[in-house]
Amino acid sequence: MGLGSKESILENIATELEKITVANGYANDIQQVDRQFDAPEEGNYKYPSIFVNDRDEQRVQLLKDLFRVVLTVGLVLYVYDEGGTLGTSINSFIEDTKKALLADITRGGQARNTTITRILVDASLVTPPSAGIIMLCEVEYYDSD
Repeated sequence: MGLGSKESILENIATELEKITVANGYANDIQQVDRQFDAPEEGNYKYPSIFVNDRDEQRVQLLKDLFRVVLTVGLVLYVYDEGGTLGTSINSFIEDTKKALLADITRGGQARNTTITRILVDASLVTPPSAGIIMLCEVEYYDSD
């Protein structure tokens, strides 16, 4: 038995975000992408990092065995910059994340669309010279489960 549409889509998102490297044409080298959220503590993860979290699922039954699903995915991003340019680092990492996430809006042919709906820089997640960013996206797909 396979992972199911939802898990396959989440794995695809994580895989695409792992491609954020300077060698692949991005401004940053991602250090960690994980599906399990881990609150920032000294030494338990590397900067920059992204945690992929499924949040909400809206389902509309179209036929007896066909559903239109809109899956909300929360990406929690962490950056670190001691050089006094934290704002620039935040914006650079946001741009890289958007570019990687939207490189294939069909999630490898599994989805109809992927959109970014909100980006929130949250100073309360961590303290400078670190920053936390929450990026919400929606993935629309059809499912028979």
